[in-house]
Amino acid sequence: MNNTNNIHRANMKYPIYLCAFLIRENDQSCIFCPLDDIFCSKMLLYYLSQISQEVFMKVAQQKEFALIFVMVLIVTFFGIGIVDGAGQKAIRKFPIPEHGTLELNVPISWKVEVHKPQEKMPPTLIFKPASGDDFQVLVTILWSNKGEPDFNSQSKVRAFVEKDGQKLLPNTVETKILLQEIKGVNNIGYYFSVTDKAPNPGEYRYMNRGAIGVGNLLLNATILHRVKESESVKDALSILREANQSSK
Repeated sequence: MNNTNNIHRANMKYPIYLCAFLIRENDQSCIFCPLDDIFCSKMLLYYLSQISQEVFMKVAQQKEFALIFVMVLIVTFFGIGIVDGAGQKAIRKFPIPEHGTLELNVPISWKVEVHKPQEKMPPTLIFKPASGDDFQVLVTILWSNKGEPDFNSQSKVRAFVEKDGQKLLPNTVETKILLQEIKGVNNIGYYFSVTDKAPNPGEYRYMNRGAIGVGNLLLNATILHRVKESESVKDALSILREANQSSK
């Protein structure tokens, strides 16, 4: 488990506090494990997977094991579930100097790197698949050094994204930029899709670029992918729509 305190289960409407007896096969004893709203269900699944069929049958009649089974069903029912399940997401928190914390709801299978060229410079989050290089999602976090309250307003974001797209047209299959809305929690952003005319070997052919205001931040995103209808695009746009800035 990495950064357990910064990763919380997504879509949890109510905190559930549970305890389970996890059977260890080597001595057939139990581990008492308190589970809360940030427990790692991978560990629960791991320990259960280590129980051999023989031990399973031996302890199946015990009340403690029945308790495990019931609680696993409860956990699954309430959507906390198995973190490796399809579509599972988790909130990742990224502290931004003097601008609180950026909270992003990210697929748990995605890896993330934080690229920060200099102290107090805008960081770029680079998301990648667990293996391979089918896509990359880059999110640069910007803010106004002058404290302009409207620097990330809807009208300015639209103009920013459209200007960005116009610069790319000479090298794209598309002849014009078609903006689409990103309907966020409190703001509306914009994005467009383009296709590289002649990508070099190993480069991505398809790209989406966009931006949206989140609190007093501006998220500028680039989505690179090899398959036109990539699920990574839907996931990345969902990250932008659900992005939140907290004061902590």
